[in-house]
Amino acid sequence: MEELELHLADMPNKCSAGDGLTWVRAAWGLFKRRWGTWMLMVLVMFLLTALSSAVWSFWAMSMSPQAMPVMLFLSSSAGTLLGTFLAGGMLVAAASLAEEDDLRFIYLFAGFQYKFMPLLVLGVLLMLLSLLLSLLLLALLPESWLRGGVWLLIYAWPMWFCGVFAVSLVVLHDVAPHRAIGMSIRACLRNWLPILVSGFVWLLLVLGVSIVMILLSVGLGAVLGKAAGLLFFPVVLALLAVMLLFNYTCYRNVWTNLPMQ
Repeated sequence: MEELELHLADMPNKCSAGDGLTWVRAAWGLFKRRWGTWMLMVLVMFLLTALSSAVWSFWAMSMSPQAMPVMLFLSSSAGTLLGTFLAGGMLVAAASLAEEDDLRFIYLFAGFQYKFMPLLVLGVLLMLLSLLLSLLLLALLPESWLRGGVWLLIYAWPMWFCGVFAVSLVVLHDVAPHRAIGMSIRACLRNWLPILVSGFVWLLLVLGVSIVMILLSVGLGAVLGKAAGLLFFPVVLALLAVMLLFNYTCYRNVWTNLPMQ
């Protein structure tokens, strides 16, 4: 008899290359079911992040030049922590819709209400890993790579490996934060091929949407002027929402007994 109760696997499933496309398609399917609510959630996430950045920037301007590096670090840390909590809320919302056909805007803040301490610890751990990795790359990489921004690409993949499954495991399965990071890295190493495929799919989608938006902006710009760019803001929100839902769909396929199709 087929199991209908979702549970966490002892080991990450080894998915095929084609599953990378499946994860993206399943995320789009979740988005379509409640697209208005998802876009509102992402808009609020954007506004909260922008407000947090503005507050820290205003505070930094009042500090002495010697204190600027500290303020930049604190600003980045605050952004990481806020993003961890909101990502946790999005995962709670995605799980609620996928498993119970229930979605409410208030779920965006579920991380603050139900998993505050575990997500705080996870956010701090990710922040410290980010700092250590940045210092390591700055010390080891050639200066030409640092000036050209190549180090950011090298930095992004390890940090993504650390966090992509960690938030899901902490929020949805009460896994300890430090253990969740290790499990996330192990799952990514075991599924590097579908992850590579999904990354290529996202690259094509972003490039395609960007090209279409540029072409339409040029055409509409003559009529609407600068306001033409505002017409594409909902498209950006939708794309960001699907990207966030991707974190849930890949978790479902890699770490549970009930993968999404």
